[in-house]
Amino acid sequence: DYDDSAWDAIRIREFWELQGYSDYNGRAWYRTEFAIPVAARERQLLLYFGAVDESAEIWINGTKAGQHRIGESGWDKRFVVDITPFALPGEDNSIAVRVRDEIHMGGIWKSVKLFTPKDR
Repeated sequence: DYDDSAWDAIRIREFWELQGYSDYNGRAWYRTEFAIPVAARERQLLLYFGAVDESAEIWINGTKAGQHRIGESGWDKRFVVDITPFALPGEDNSIAVRVRDEIHMGGIWKSVKLFTPKDR
């Protein structure tokens, strides 16, 4: 229920310095809503991050679901968060990501994708 209406819009797949926040180092929040099909109800749901410069904490529907914290060397590393216990298939879901950047460029600068593993 957090009111983010005063937040600036920012794109993923691009460093925040290239979006008008030059020389910014620190913390920033990303937040959006997304639908998960009801057909995913009995499936594992994995959120893949192509890269976040440099650390991230991820909340799904208000509950912390995971994090990526390996320090400055984590800026270009892929990581996955299992959101199955926190997701609501068939409903709108919210995601919030707090990014921490200490040096150079920052942000969610690669794609984020939701996957379900194939049945074997």
